[in-house]
Amino acid sequence: MKKPSALLASDWHWREDIPTCRVDDFMQAQICKAKYAKEICDKYNIPLLIAGDIFDHWKPSPELLRIALEYMPEFICIPGQHDNQNHNLELFNKSGLAVLQEANKAEVILNHETTIDCDGFTVVGFPYGIEPKPRRKRRDQEPYICLIHMQISLEKAMFETRNAYDVLEGLKGYDLILSGDNHTRFDIEVNNRRLVNAGSVMRMDADQIDHQPCFYLWCAEDNSIEEIKIPIDKSVVVRTHINVQKEMDERIDTYIDSMKMDYSIKLNFRKNMQEHTNANKTEDSVKNIIWRWMQQ
Repeated sequence: MKKPSALLASDWHWREDIPTCRVDDFMQAQICKAKYAKEICDKYNIPLLIAGDIFDHWKPSPELLRIALEYMPEFICIPGQHDNQNHNLELFNKSGLAVLQEANKAEVILNHETTIDCDGFTVVGFPYGIEPKPRRKRRDQEPYICLIHMQISLEKAMFETRNAYDVLEGLKGYDLILSGDNHTRFDIEVNNRRLVNAGSVMRMDADQIDHQPCFYLWCAEDNSIEEIKIPIDKSVVVRTHINVQKEMDERIDTYIDSMKMDYSIKLNFRKNMQEHTNANKTEDSVKNIIWRWMQQ
């Protein structure tokens, strides 16, 4: 790969609470990811680009803000839905991400008219809730990166999820589209135009037990990328809580089924008794005694 121009990431989700599936020091794990990103950015003297959801909640604590300020490299980003109160971009100034912007830790793109000129390329973006638009680009212009935050997958478009190839085809004028929101990473390339869905930096759910978080190095000169695996300890994500919950649910279902059966037997006792006496050819004199007793 030629000299990298930027480091790509998305869905960082800085948070103080510990996901149920984690059995490690989750805060320290987040700090290690930030240190690793800074190490790469310093090595190549390149910016970090993040396609939204820097924080898991729009209002991080002062302690979490301090940690992000201390360990994150400077970065360019758009807000994801988690970064804004009620997912409302108009309330951005109330957010923790706005604090990072005021502290010059982050350059936040809040509308598509904003362009950020970097060394050899230009960055534009569409925050969560803003429909991305294509642009006209002259052939002699430097490469353009577009940051977006929406559900995109390699599967057929369905409901609010869009197909990655359709998105790449529709957003002409950008050499690279960096997308966030879908925590599963993938990348596609068509006619030397790329879409990179970087996936989540942290593993926060049990279904991510096999997820390998990655950063991507991007080269503006030839629009190439290189996947950089983020060091992780695979053993710290577990499914124990799911197995326990499943066992508990099965026990509850069994108990409810037994109660239904007991209720059904009691409710239909007369009918059951009639079927029993008929099946066993009970004498009429015995039947009469049984019916008299039941009428008491």
